[in-house]
Amino acid sequence: MEKKKYNFPEVKLGQYKGLAITRHVRPVTEKTLDIEMVHQTRMHATYRPTQEPAKRGCRALLDFAGYMDGKEIPDSRMEKVMVVLGDGKLMPAAEQAIYGHRAGETFRFDFTYPAEFRVPELSGKTAQFEINLRSVAEKHTPELTEEFAKSIGYDSLAAMRESIRAQKQKIHEEGADRAAGQRLLEMAGANIEVHIAPETLDRTADNEMKLLGERLSRSGLTVEQHCKNSHTTPEALRQRYRDEAESRARVMLAARAIAEAEQIVVHPEEVNAEYRRLAALRPDLLLAGRTLMGTPPAKGQEMEDHYFGSIPARVMAFMQDVEDALFRLGIPAKTRHNEVAPGQFEIAPIYEDANIATDHNMLIMNLLHEIAPRHDFICLLHEK
Repeated sequence: MEKKKYNFPEVKLGQYKGLAITRHVRPVTEKTLDIEMVHQTRMHATYRPTQEPAKRGCRALLDFAGYMDGKEIPDSRMEKVMVVLGDGKLMPAAEQAIYGHRAGETFRFDFTYPAEFRVPELSGKTAQFEINLRSVAEKHTPELTEEFAKSIGYDSLAAMRESIRAQKQKIHEEGADRAAGQRLLEMAGANIEVHIAPETLDRTADNEMKLLGERLSRSGLTVEQHCKNSHTTPEALRQRYRDEAESRARVMLAARAIAEAEQIVVHPEEVNAEYRRLAALRPDLLLAGRTLMGTPPAKGQEMEDHYFGSIPARVMAFMQDVEDALFRLGIPAKTRHNEVAPGQFEIAPIYEDANIATDHNMLIMNLLHEIAPRHDFICLLHEK
């Protein structure tokens, strides 16, 4: 597949050498170290079974079922549900009913559904819910002692503190480097001579205003109310979005122009190695196989240029390898296309009987993880 070409505007570099900035490194305070030392004890907390009454912070394993008029409510039964009381994952009425009960007890509580519930036949009615409290475990956080420090691999509390200090200092140094580099690029971008189409900036600003309006509407607010609370106006906010769009474009164009002027070449292998290095620093990617922190995901299909664009050649090669492997295993898949967010793509197996589809889905996920590294990809999965 032919590599996609972009038409960038002509750029005339201004000053980009000898620019002066101040590199700000955030200090590692003793208070920060105190907080992190205590955090380490919490990270190594354990849950121990107890026969004491359940209370906030305990971990409970329970069975749960709802009844109305003496009959079990369809789809209301859940078994071996594990929750930490107080973390908000259990409905408040159920959590309050659990407090004070011990492991092994079975009890009921009443719950009245909202007047406009998603299941119309339950709206406004009162049901009885039964909980079988299988077990209760109490959280035990170790004390911050010399013994604790040694148990997690340090020679002493002082050594643990200095190690944390060094880790924090390294993070702050790297953050200062990134901020300084970004500021230098912004200064270089401000110095270039280039024509950026006004309609491009207007379109970006309008899209940002649209996204803001959608986010605010989910909280029952309008852009006007938001601007009033922020002591600004919609016009000033839109202009800020436009200015930011121009600054981002100038930074990107300046970086390209500097790379050409200085004959800086970055090979794909180096880029892929950096992606792998950055991924290895993300605990959410390592532990959960998906992004759990960062900016909110794109909603709707605002980035149509990606969604409706052609699949990149490298991604297409990866998908074709996957499809060949699926064909050899007799797993039917029919859909492949770009998804909404950059770096997001879809593969859709054909509908089958549930038991077969479950096995096929598991095999597809295994193959995606197995084949991705051959194309220098890290594969994160998310079901629809």
